[in-house]
Amino acid sequence: MTTLSDAWRHNGMVDLDGFGDESMWEALRDEAHACAPSAFERRFDKVELYRDGSMMSPQRCRAHRGGDAVRALAHNHELLELARSTTGMDSLVPARYGYKYYERGSFMGVHRDAARCSITFTFALTDNLAEMSWLPGLREESNESVRTFIEAHGHLPEEAERLPISFCSMKGFDGYNIPHWRMPFEDDFGILGTVCYFDL
Repeated sequence: MTTLSDAWRHNGMVDLDGFGDESMWEALRDEAHACAPSAFERRFDKVELYRDGSMMSPQRCRAHRGGDAVRALAHNHELLELARSTTGMDSLVPARYGYKYYERGSFMGVHRDAARCSITFTFALTDNLAEMSWLPGLREESNESVRTFIEAHGHLPEEAERLPISFCSMKGFDGYNIPHWRMPFEDDFGILGTVCYFDL
């Protein structure tokens, strides 16, 4: 039987389907919708490699840091202990959290999360986000290798593995090491939540 730690070690991903109750998810959905009008624009137009090991490429979406509901999730003891036991990183602490908003044409180009995302949990708060594209085969490669890949295939490659992102269901992945992206959104409005933990 494959354990969560096996999945993390071999695939860089853990599926926490069934985590949380309906009241938690309802609070997150309500808060995310309430924050939408004050979300800020995220726009980036080039490929950039950063000293912390993260990287960015072009993106268009909106974001908000969220409020009490997503903060409570980030500090949820059960989720934190699952993150620690799954990754073997015993010093994980909440580092960042919030919501991303997608409108027709919004996208996130190939990127790696900031160093403070030792594990990134992501979850859909609308039922139309479907999947994320990612390259787990480049998990151990340098950012220069990822930049070479972008130069060859573009910042929104069509050919890639897909990671399903289910409605009100949690997935954790190695967002700092595994390049990932979201293709241009084809619906009118979608919300993605994220919680990141950092290994001190």
